[in-house]
Amino acid sequence: MRENWWKSSLKRGVSVEEVKIQALEEVLRAASSAMGTGVSSSPASWIAGLQAARSASDKIRGRVPKLVLLFATEDYDPKALIQGVNFVTGNTPLLGSFTHGYVFNEETVLKNGVVLAIFAPEDVEFSLGVSENPDKNLTETVENALAPVVTRHETLRNRGFPKLSLFVLTDTYVDPDALLDEIHLRVGSDVPISGGIMSDAGFERGSLFWRREVLKDVLIILGIHGKHTTGIGISHGFHPVIPFRVTKSRGNLIKELDDRPALDVLREVFAKKGIGEKEIDLERLFPRFQFGIPDPRKPGTSWIRMPVLALPDGSLKIAGTAEEGTTVWLMEARGEQMHQAVRKAIDLALGNEPWEKITGGLILSGFSRSLAMGENYFKEVEALGKRTGVPFVAANSYIEFICTREGYRGTSTSSILLTLIP
Repeated sequence: MRENWWKSSLKRGVSVEEVKIQALEEVLRAASSAMGTGVSSSPASWIAGLQAARSASDKIRGRVPKLVLLFATEDYDPKALIQGVNFVTGNTPLLGSFTHGYVFNEETVLKNGVVLAIFAPEDVEFSLGVSENPDKNLTETVENALAPVVTRHETLRNRGFPKLSLFVLTDTYVDPDALLDEIHLRVGSDVPISGGIMSDAGFERGSLFWRREVLKDVLIILGIHGKHTTGIGISHGFHPVIPFRVTKSRGNLIKELDDRPALDVLREVFAKKGIGEKEIDLERLFPRFQFGIPDPRKPGTSWIRMPVLALPDGSLKIAGTAEEGTTVWLMEARGEQMHQAVRKAIDLALGNEPWEKITGGLILSGFSRSLAMGENYFKEVEALGKRTGVPFVAANSYIEFICTREGYRGTSTSSILLTLIP
């Protein structure tokens, strides 16, 4: 019936864009009680976990919970927080993380608080795997974390859940491309992957939640098993200002742009934009002006890398890498274009095929994005709630990465990453 409605709309002369918007409004707003979300801003850790879990539990209306996803700002005691959640959800499998930044759902954004989702869909199953030290032995870590997910999938694929999608979290820096390669070696390149690097401000304490524990330096993989794969969309909205060639770099350091110290080049750009030497506050300007690394696989697309530190020799440390010889664009956060990223991420997640239903969404939004947008960030969160129309949970991340079913992949530091669960 859904497919007939979709095709008949096109035959009546309605544009593909208009049909996608109609489908979004009709299908997403018809979301059932298969996912419930809750928030709490209580400063007491146990109470915050309890309140968020109770609110989410009320929304699934007696369904059997299958999974709990928990995001919290870094000022909570993790053990007490999880105990509060478990008081409501019992032994339901739980994963999640601390975040340096905001947490929010479809209704509320919190600078200090807890957001939680309980999943209870009838036609989606979940599996979980975890392993330590991805930064030391990525191959072994991925193999161990994937093992229970793959085993579960082999059982479920013959029980009406043929499709596998993955949602991945880690609290330590790993090369996202290497991580995606290792995963696809074991599950195939047609499995969509979304996820990110999450932690507190200093990457110092355990930041990932796993069942009843709080873990550090681990990789967690969530398997999502269903009749359909997840829909994934990512967008940033930064505007290209001027290109430069990386003439000297090492790892995550850009030493020279166009044969000059990288910081000197940026100062010159700031001056041309009317930002005086005394007004240059790098901590404030770095989120607004970031580097775009062109994607050779998709012309016109850039992946964002934020400068995070200026060194005395004029080098810039960035979140990611930029190889020598690469042409990078200095990108600027501009209001309207940044807001358009919400619609683009949703469109990409929906793809070109009709959806019968959508359980809800998972959103990772770059921490540096919230800094770049300032007060406009809250308008973006509001737009996400209005345009999706389904329950979702979200948190700020350090790095976001994706690989779609079609093989499109990338890594960014200031994007909106939307994962829709069928």
